[in-house]
Amino acid sequence: MDYVKRFAIAGIMGVCVSLLFLGGRNIQAEMIEIDQLEIEMAKVEEIIS
Repeated sequence: MDYVKRFAIAGIMGVCVSLLFLGGRNIQAEMIEIDQLEIEMAKVEEIIS
């Protein structure tokens, strides 16, 4: 019975670690070019004024 607990805990930990690796691999930061940023800022300034 003790071995069943150990394997269950090891399995749960393995699932958690694999989810961390898969999630970290798929995340990519999205870069915004300066030109696009200037256009967006101009739009915001138009809305505000």
